[in-house]
Amino acid sequence: GGGKATFQPDKPDDVASLIRVQHIQVTDKSTGERAICSVVIMDWPADLVIEPGHVGQLQSGVPINFSVSNSNRPIKWSMLGEGNIDQDTGTYIPNEESTVPVCVIIADDDDERAGYAMVEFVPTHGAAVPHKQGWTDLATFELVVIGHDTCYANGWQQIEVEVRVEAQTVGGQDAIVSDAELATLQLMVMGSDNTLPFLQAHEGGIGKESGMEWAVSRSRNDVDPPSTSDTAVAASVPVLGDNERRVRFFIHSRQATTLEIYAGIQNADSHAWTYSKEKKEGKVNVKARPALNFAREQYGFERVRLVGESDASPIAGDDFIYVDNTMDYWRLKHVVAGGVARKFISAYIPPGANKSLLRWASEQADDHYCSYTGLQFIPFKAPESEHQRLLMDGLLYRMAKQRSHVLPELNKALGARAGELMISLRRTDAMKHWDDIATGEPYYSHLKEPITIELIDQQGHQHTLHFDFGVPEGEDKEAQTRDCLILTL
Repeated sequence: GGGKATFQPDKPDDVASLIRVQHIQVTDKSTGERAICSVVIMDWPADLVIEPGHVGQLQSGVPINFSVSNSNRPIKWSMLGEGNIDQDTGTYIPNEESTVPVCVIIADDDDERAGYAMVEFVPTHGAAVPHKQGWTDLATFELVVIGHDTCYANGWQQIEVEVRVEAQTVGGQDAIVSDAELATLQLMVMGSDNTLPFLQAHEGGIGKESGMEWAVSRSRNDVDPPSTSDTAVAASVPVLGDNERRVRFFIHSRQATTLEIYAGIQNADSHAWTYSKEKKEGKVNVKARPALNFAREQYGFERVRLVGESDASPIAGDDFIYVDNTMDYWRLKHVVAGGVARKFISAYIPPGANKSLLRWASEQADDHYCSYTGLQFIPFKAPESEHQRLLMDGLLYRMAKQRSHVLPELNKALGARAGELMISLRRTDAMKHWDDIATGEPYYSHLKEPITIELIDQQGHQHTLHFDFGVPEGEDKEAQTRDCLILTL
C-alpha cells in the first residue's frame, strides 16, 4: 500500500540460469497510467569488461558498437531483451519502439569468462521518463597523445591517444555526452578524411596479410609502448572537467609515415556528426618508423643438458657419440635489438603445421634409435605457473602410444622462463622405426618438416623462425644431424 511494494526475486529454475531479467509493472488505478521497471539478476561476477558498460535511454534505433577491452580471444555476443546484436562484431541495433526498459548485452570469450552491459530504453507507453539533457554543441573536443607519438611500423606497437569531449551547456543546464555517443567515436585522417578501421577485440595488432596500413584498437596489448628515448613525453594530463568524458584509443601502423588525425562523434538525438578538426587542439600527429630487421646472431638460442634425464658418457666432454639416451632443452631466451635483450610476448604455429620434429638414425625397419622434440612457451608478463607443460604434436602422441613409448614430462626447474621458447630434444634407443606406407598412417612424413613459429617480441616486431635437426657451430662435429637443433630465419 501507499504506492510501495516488496519485490522477491524468483529462484533460478536450474544452475544454467546465470542471468535473468524480471519486469515489474505498476498501474495507477485512478488514471490507468502504467510503467514498467526491470530487475537484472546476476549469478556470477563479470570477468570481461564491455565498453560501453551502460547505454542510457535511447529514442530511436541508433547502432551501438560494443567491444571487450580485456580479452584478445574471439568474442561471441548475445543478448537478453529486445533488438538485434551481431554475434561476431558486437554491433547492437535497438528496436524503434521498446516494450521493456532494458536489454542485457552478454559477451563470452569461450574461456570460461563472460561480461555484460546494460542498454536502457525510453518507454513507448505511460508517462515520459525524465532523462539527462542532450547536447547540440561541444565545449571541448580534443585529442592528446599519451606518452609518445612514434611507434614502429610493425603492426603491433601502439601509440596511445586520448579523446576528450565535453558538451556545451543548453539553456543553463548541463548537457551530457552519453556512453552510446562515446561508442560512435572514430579517428580520421586529415586530408583524405578516411576513417581508421578498428581491430576486432581478439586482434592484438595488424596482421601481415590484413592489407591494413593503419588501424585502431580500443584496448592496450602486451607490447611495450615506444621507448622514452624515441620521442618527447607529452604534457601532463589536466584535471577532468565536471561533465568531461575521456576515451583512450591505441593506434597501430604497418606503414612508415606520419598522419595527422582528428576525431568524429555522432549525436544520438539528431544523428549529426561533429568533428574535432576545426580546432587546433582537435588534431594530433602520429608517426611510424620502419620496423627492424634481424640476423641470426641476434637470437639467444642455447642448449642445456638435463643430466638427471641423460646417460653419462664414458668419454669426458662427449654428449652424443657414446650415449644413446639424452634430454636437452634448447632455449630461445631473447632477441637483441639496439643492444637490449628483448623477450617474446606471443608465439603462433599455423593450424595443421607440425609442432614436433622426429628423426631416426636410419630408414631401416628395425631401427630404434630416435630423436623427437616437444615445446614450451611462456608469454612475457604471463604467470609462469600457467604454462608448465611440455607440448608435442598430436601425431607424435599417437605414434608413441602405438609403439608403447612413454613420452617425457616437463622439467619445470630447467624449462622456459617468461618470454622464452623452449624446444626439448629427446634422444632414445627405445622407439621402433615408423613406416608410413606399411602402417597406412603418414605420421613420419608430417613430423619430418621443420617447425615454423611466428613470435612477437616486446617491441611488437614479428619473427618467423624455423627449427630443424642439424649440428650448429660450437657443437661436436662428429654429432649426427638428429643430435642437435638449428635455428634459421
